[in-house]
Amino acid sequence: MKGLYEEHPPHVPPHRTGAICFALPAHAQTKVGVVNAAKVFQEIQETKDLQAKLEIDRKTFLAEDQKRQDELKVMKSGRDALKTDAPGYEDKNKELMTKAIEYQTWNQIQQATFAQTQKMKMISIFNKITANTAEVATAAGLDIVIAEQNAQLPDNVDQANVDQVKQMINQRNVFFTSATADISDKVIAAMGSEV
Repeated sequence: MKGLYEEHPPHVPPHRTGAICFALPAHAQTKVGVVNAAKVFQEIQETKDLQAKLEIDRKTFLAEDQKRQDELKVMKSGRDALKTDAPGYEDKNKELMTKAIEYQTWNQIQQATFAQTQKMKMISIFNKITANTAEVATAAGLDIVIAEQNAQLPDNVDQANVDQVKQMINQRNVFFTSATADISDKVIAAMGSEV
């Protein structure tokens, strides 16, 4: 029996040793990379261009919105200058209500259109980030790329309640990344070169 245990460890029955050896094929090492999508999104030129365009659109909207509000104020003042039983009051009141409803409808449509445009552009940029990440990963011989999310923990714990600290901790999905595993800068560079 002693010779038997020298060839086979005591915790593995001798008749199972061969099965274990054949059941464990050689595995190639999986190469993993990490991309901080938020960093890429913030630093690429396409996002900066989108932000500039959205800011121009926002200012244009605000100017038009103010113009329409001013028109409503003038109409209201004209209506309020009349007594409620004066001739023409009902017509002025109806014009004001119609204009106010038109303004509210216009405002809601503009805001919905603005939000829709912003969402569609963000999705388009994210899809480009994903495609460029795949290209960079393939070129680097990576098998998988993990999206890094690292919520910043507060330096002063008095700035957050317990639930907020738990949420920040739970949002972290990567605890350590070596400089060679983080391909965020390479993705940013690849996206800058496609413009």
